[in-house]
Amino acid sequence: MIRWIALLTLGVVLFWTADARAQTKKRLVFKKKYAELTAVISGSQVLEYVFRVGRNADTEIWIDHTDAAADYPKFVLYRPDGKLFYDRDSVNYGPLTDLMDILPLPGDYTLRLQLPAESRDGDKPVKFTLRILLK
Repeated sequence: MIRWIALLTLGVVLFWTADARAQTKKRLVFKKKYAELTAVISGSQVLEYVFRVGRNADTEIWIDHTDAAADYPKFVLYRPDGKLFYDRDSVNYGPLTDLMDILPLPGDYTLRLQLPAESRDGDKPVKFTLRILLK
C-alpha cells in the first residue's frame, strides 16, 4: 500500500514538473496601463509571450538587462494576423524607440526573446525585464 502511494505521489510530481517546463508561451496581463515580466533565458531557449492591445493603442516597449556583460537578445514581434511586425537581432537597454508608435491592429501580439547563437555555447542564464506601457 505504501509503495502505491509513493508511486502515485511521484507520478503527480513528475507530471506537474514536466507540465511547468512545457509552458513557454505566456499571456501578459496589463495592470492599469502597463505589463511587466521578468524572464531568464539560457542556451537556445525561446520565450514567447502574448499580449492584447485595443484599437489605436499607443505603446512604449522597454527592455532592461540585468547582466551588462551578457549578449543582447533577439527580439521578434508578430501582429495579430500572424505577420512579422518587428525583428531585431539584438535589443539594447531602455526603450525600443522604433516601436514607440501606435500598433497597427487591435488584438493579440506575440513577442519572442532568444539569445544570439554565439552566446548559447556557454549556457549562462541571462535575466531580462520587459515592460510594455499603454499611454
